[in-house]
Amino acid sequence: MKDCHNPEVGVESLRAVFRMGKEICLKRYEKPPFSEKSHLSILRKSRSTFNVKQMYAFKEMYAWRDSISRELDESVGYVLPNNLMIRIAAYLPRDPQSITALCNPVPPTLKKYLSDVHAIILRAKDIPLDEASKVMSDNPM
Repeated sequence: MKDCHNPEVGVESLRAVFRMGKEICLKRYEKPPFSEKSHLSILRKSRSTFNVKQMYAFKEMYAWRDSISRELDESVGYVLPNNLMIRIAAYLPRDPQSITALCNPVPPTLKKYLSDVHAIILRAKDIPLDEASKVMSDNPM
Protein backbone atom coordinates (compact mmCIF):
# COMPACT_ATOMS: atom_id res chain seq x y z
CA MET A 1 0.00 0.00 0.00
CA LYS A 2 2.97 2.33 0.51
CA ASP A 3 3.68 2.32 -3.23
CA CYS A 4 0.06 3.02 -4.13
CA HIS A 5 -0.56 6.65 -5.01
CA ASN A 6 -4.33 6.34 -4.97
CA PRO A 7 -5.73 6.67 -1.40
CA GLU A 8 -9.11 5.36 -2.59
CA VAL A 9 -7.59 1.86 -3.04
CA GLY A 10 -6.61 1.78 0.64
CA VAL A 11 -10.06 2.92 1.74
CA GLU A 12 -11.72 0.19 -0.34
CA SER A 13 -9.38 -2.42 1.13
CA LEU A 14 -10.26 -1.26 4.64
CA ARG A 15 -13.98 -1.42 3.83
CA ALA A 16 -13.55 -4.98 2.55
CA VAL A 17 -11.85 -5.99 5.81
CA PHE A 18 -14.68 -4.46 7.85
CA ARG A 19 -17.29 -6.17 5.66
CA MET A 20 -15.66 -9.59 6.08
CA GLY A 21 -15.30 -9.02 9.82
CA LYS A 22 -18.98 -8.17 10.09
CA GLU A 23 -19.92 -11.38 8.24
CA ILE A 24 -17.81 -13.45 10.60
CA CYS A 25 -19.29 -11.76 13.67
CA LEU A 26 -22.84 -12.48 12.50
CA LYS A 27 -22.22 -16.24 12.40
CA ARG A 28 -23.51 -18.17 15.39
CA TYR A 29 -21.96 -21.39 16.67
CA GLU A 30 -24.44 -24.14 17.48
CA LYS A 31 -23.23 -26.96 19.69
CA PRO A 32 -23.85 -30.37 18.17
CA PRO A 33 -26.94 -32.15 19.53
CA PHE A 34 -26.46 -34.77 22.24
CA SER A 35 -27.75 -38.30 21.70
CA GLU A 36 -27.58 -41.56 23.62
CA LYS A 37 -25.00 -42.92 21.16
CA SER A 38 -22.86 -39.82 20.63
CA HIS A 39 -20.06 -41.25 22.75
CA LEU A 40 -19.54 -44.21 20.41
CA SER A 41 -17.93 -42.11 17.68
CA ILE A 42 -15.10 -41.14 20.03
CA LEU A 43 -14.49 -44.76 20.99
CA ARG A 44 -14.43 -45.84 17.34
CA LYS A 45 -11.91 -43.15 16.47
CA SER A 46 -9.69 -44.07 19.41
CA ARG A 47 -10.01 -47.79 18.67
CA SER A 48 -10.54 -48.41 22.38
CA THR A 49 -12.17 -51.60 23.56
CA PHE A 50 -13.90 -51.33 26.89
CA ASN A 51 -15.45 -53.87 29.18
CA VAL A 52 -18.96 -53.27 30.50
CA LYS A 53 -17.97 -51.15 33.50
CA GLN A 54 -15.55 -49.04 31.50
CA MET A 55 -18.23 -48.47 28.84
CA TYR A 56 -20.72 -47.39 31.50
CA ALA A 57 -18.19 -44.95 32.99
CA PHE A 58 -17.29 -43.55 29.59
CA LYS A 59 -20.92 -43.07 28.57
CA GLU A 60 -21.77 -41.34 31.86
CA MET A 61 -18.67 -39.09 31.72
CA TYR A 62 -19.55 -38.17 28.15
CA ALA A 63 -23.07 -37.14 29.22
CA TRP A 64 -21.70 -35.28 32.27
CA ARG A 65 -19.14 -33.45 30.13
CA ASP A 66 -21.78 -32.41 27.61
CA SER A 67 -24.05 -31.11 30.36
CA ILE A 68 -21.29 -29.14 32.11
CA SER A 69 -19.97 -27.68 28.86
CA ARG A 70 -23.44 -26.41 27.95
CA GLU A 71 -23.99 -25.05 31.47
CA LEU A 72 -20.65 -23.21 31.50
CA ASP A 73 -20.75 -22.36 27.78
CA GLU A 74 -17.34 -23.96 27.29
CA SER A 75 -16.11 -26.46 24.74
CA VAL A 76 -16.25 -30.12 25.68
CA GLY A 77 -12.49 -30.31 25.11
CA TYR A 78 -11.93 -27.63 27.73
CA VAL A 79 -14.12 -29.40 30.28
CA LEU A 80 -12.52 -32.82 29.74
CA PRO A 81 -10.55 -33.73 26.59
CA ASN A 82 -11.39 -37.00 24.84
CA ASN A 83 -8.02 -38.60 25.55
CA LEU A 84 -8.33 -37.96 29.30
CA MET A 85 -11.90 -39.20 29.38
CA ILE A 86 -10.82 -42.42 27.64
CA ARG A 87 -7.89 -42.84 30.03
CA ILE A 88 -10.06 -42.34 33.13
CA ALA A 89 -12.67 -44.79 31.85
CA ALA A 90 -9.99 -47.34 30.97
CA TYR A 91 -8.34 -47.30 34.42
CA LEU A 92 -11.43 -46.66 36.58
CA PRO A 93 -9.33 -45.10 39.37
CA ARG A 94 -10.34 -45.76 42.98
CA ASP A 95 -10.07 -42.25 44.42
CA PRO A 96 -10.09 -38.62 43.29
CA GLN A 97 -6.31 -38.31 43.60
CA SER A 98 -5.87 -41.23 41.22
CA ILE A 99 -8.13 -39.51 38.69
CA THR A 100 -6.00 -36.36 38.73
CA ALA A 101 -2.83 -38.49 38.56
CA LEU A 102 -3.98 -39.76 35.15
CA CYS A 103 -4.29 -36.20 33.81
CA ASN A 104 -1.33 -34.05 32.92
CA PRO A 105 -2.23 -31.22 33.06
CA VAL A 106 -5.47 -31.45 35.04
CA PRO A 107 -8.22 -29.41 33.35
CA PRO A 108 -9.52 -26.64 35.66
CA THR A 109 -13.11 -27.79 35.23
CA LEU A 110 -12.15 -31.34 36.20
CA LYS A 111 -10.56 -30.00 39.39
CA LYS A 112 -13.75 -28.13 40.20
CA TYR A 113 -16.07 -31.08 39.50
CA LEU A 114 -13.78 -33.92 40.54
CA SER A 115 -16.36 -35.33 42.95
CA ASP A 116 -18.85 -35.70 40.07
CA VAL A 117 -16.40 -37.72 37.99
CA HIS A 118 -15.41 -39.79 41.01
CA ALA A 119 -19.09 -40.57 41.67
CA ILE A 120 -19.47 -41.75 38.06
CA ILE A 121 -16.48 -44.08 38.48
CA LEU A 122 -17.86 -45.48 41.73
CA ARG A 123 -21.25 -46.13 40.11
CA ALA A 124 -19.51 -47.88 37.22
CA LYS A 125 -17.64 -50.16 39.60
CA ASP A 126 -20.81 -50.98 41.54
CA ILE A 127 -23.20 -51.79 38.71
CA PRO A 128 -24.56 -55.33 38.97
CA LEU A 129 -23.83 -57.77 36.18
CA ASP A 130 -27.43 -57.91 34.96
CA GLU A 131 -27.52 -54.11 34.62
CA ALA A 132 -24.05 -54.20 33.06
CA SER A 133 -25.29 -56.53 30.31
CA LYS A 134 -28.16 -54.09 29.65
CA VAL A 135 -25.63 -51.26 29.25
CA MET A 136 -23.72 -53.32 26.70
CA SER A 137 -26.85 -54.22 24.73
CA ASP A 138 -27.72 -50.50 24.57
CA ASN A 139 -24.22 -49.66 23.31
CA PRO A 140 -22.99 -52.15 20.72
CA MET A 141 -19.43 -51.52 19.57
